[in-house]
Amino acid sequence: MNDKHYKEKFSAYINQELPREERQEIAEHLLQCEDCRAEHDSVKLGASLAGMLRQADAPPGTWNEIEAAMAGGTKSSVPWINVKAWTVAFGSVAVVLVLGAVVYFNSIRDAKQPVATSNAPGINSPAAVPGSPADPSPAQTEPAVVIPATQDNGQPVPAPGTESLPRTVKTPAGRNTNPANPSKPLATWNFETIAGVPKVGDSSENGKLAVGDFLETDGTSKARIEVADIGNVEIEPNSRVRLVNTSKKQHRLSLERGTLQAQILAPPRLFIVDTPSAMAVDLGCAYKLEVDDAGNSKLYVTSGYVSLERGTLESIVPAGAFCFTRHGKGVGTPFFASATRELGAALMRFDFEGGGAASLATVITESRAEDTLTLWHLLPRVNKQERERLFDVMAALVAPPEGVTREGVLRLDKKMLEAWRIEMETVWFS
Repeated sequence: MNDKHYKEKFSAYINQELPREERQEIAEHLLQCEDCRAEHDSVKLGASLAGMLRQADAPPGTWNEIEAAMAGGTKSSVPWINVKAWTVAFGSVAVVLVLGAVVYFNSIRDAKQPVATSNAPGINSPAAVPGSPADPSPAQTEPAVVIPATQDNGQPVPAPGTESLPRTVKTPAGRNTNPANPSKPLATWNFETIAGVPKVGDSSENGKLAVGDFLETDGTSKARIEVADIGNVEIEPNSRVRLVNTSKKQHRLSLERGTLQAQILAPPRLFIVDTPSAMAVDLGCAYKLEVDDAGNSKLYVTSGYVSLERGTLESIVPAGAFCFTRHGKGVGTPFFASATRELGAALMRFDFEGGGAASLATVITESRAEDTLTLWHLLPRVNKQERERLFDVMAALVAPPEGVTREGVLRLDKKMLEAWRIEMETVWFS
């Protein structure tokens, strides 16, 4: 873990006043440091509360009365209260309001971030490898909007004192019923229409997406789903998603086809998206995920990290990188969008087309220091002889830190591999 802490910079970080590289560095640190994460959440809560304060004019003549009294002039004309009592009462009300706000907003997750977009090429497009004008990396975004928390049943947390008030939710007949307990509704997420007429079942109304429901968009429609209290997912045209599960321990969607863009602010592994060929595990990030009709997928990460997993194989994809999967063949190797076209093409052949040693040789030849992301992931995916060659190339690009040995890396010692990866990150995001 990085021993450096950033508490004095959280205000500037939240207000998006820091350079992109420094924001990335702080975001990565927050994923690992519980102490800094708690401090960050407190600072953001204060900023959220301050942003919701509203100014109001005092009653006519009030300040004239106060100024006159303070100057020793005319006594307040309000017969039942003097200036001191007025000040004390006003302060008491303010304290009550602030305490009530703190109690309420402590139950609220801080931010719902706008979904970042990407101009990355299609899954099976000839431009699906980096190095082309059609493949720029999108700008990153920061959290901007506060959203309410939800309870286990998917409903918003009520404001203090309103828990007993009735609340009506419009849902299509027959939906949102728990077969195991008909008297208890299934958990739901809110969704809204962005364009066209997205549908949940036979309904096209804005409203609720219950566990088990499918949301579908045609060629002209888009929708935005609130992922409980941790972010949002934008569903693009010609897509089909299902809400698999939502609970305090896990929120899970299934993307059967189409495209979604996720913006999540939550602890690692709380939000998961299943696809026909892998699962995308959120590590606190923003990303775009596409699934074609054959079940193949393409992931592009715009902030933080995503883990693409299938069986025992895992690819940790950082901001600015792609990773592909193939239905029936599993998870590919991640690579940065800035990598050469030749590297990307050779990697696709190695991962999915039996390219073997020839493709691996091209990947090695085309690698820069940043491409140790790809080489590091290849270490457990090649034979011993190829692993030795990979180590030599990687060590020349990014020297292993103290305690990481050639012998340890070649036997795939997990602690050494992780320590070297952390060292490489300083180059990936420099």
